[in-house]
Amino acid sequence: PDGVYSKDVNFSAKVKADGTGEEFLGNATINVNKVGISITQTSNIPSSVEVGTAENFAYTFTIKNLSKLAISDLTFTDKVPEALIYSYTKVIYADGTEKTYTSKDENGNATAKIFSIDAEETVRIEVNVLTDIVNETTTISNKGTISQAEINDVESNVVTNKINAYKKGEINNGGNNTPSEDETKTARIAGCVWLDSNNDGIKDASETKLAGVKALLL
Repeated sequence: PDGVYSKDVNFSAKVKADGTGEEFLGNATINVNKVGISITQTSNIPSSVEVGTAENFAYTFTIKNLSKLAISDLTFTDKVPEALIYSYTKVIYADGTEKTYTSKDENGNATAKIFSIDAEETVRIEVNVLTDIVNETTTISNKGTISQAEINDVESNVVTNKINAYKKGEINNGGNNTPSEDETKTARIAGCVWLDSNNDGIKDASETKLAGVKALLL
């Protein structure tokens, strides 16, 4: 039945041959298990709080192995809403090991592999995003999916957020938010974007550069 992932099955055995009486061999119990997964989503910005332009936030998915069997080769996907700029996905295993993914699949979904979840253990997945510029207040909804060969696709709950419309005058540049034609200048922006694994603000040789990053000029 649904919701049951481990069950003891009791049976007894008897034998009977021609010309002999029935002989009772005894009782036995075997434990039968099946795989099961749950996935729950939260956000570090509550649905009741509106999100501003170019604001970083993250969706967190908690994946629980409901069974007494280890489950391997799981795939996580998240179709990030169009009003968000995808940054990266981090898988955090029960022992503290982390694996980071920065690419999307052929359908444009954020994706990550979970190599294995031990019996009744939990893995967390963080999908990190940045709000894009929207011309009007926009409501976004996000949902993740776990796929594995032995189970059907399992979908998370939906998390909804509201992004405020971008207004030019909201950015503070010393009180002069609208430069005159004479003050307008052309400039060049250059630099390197990388995944700062240790959060020290310094590009280490082992840290991965990120390609195709969208920059917001506000």
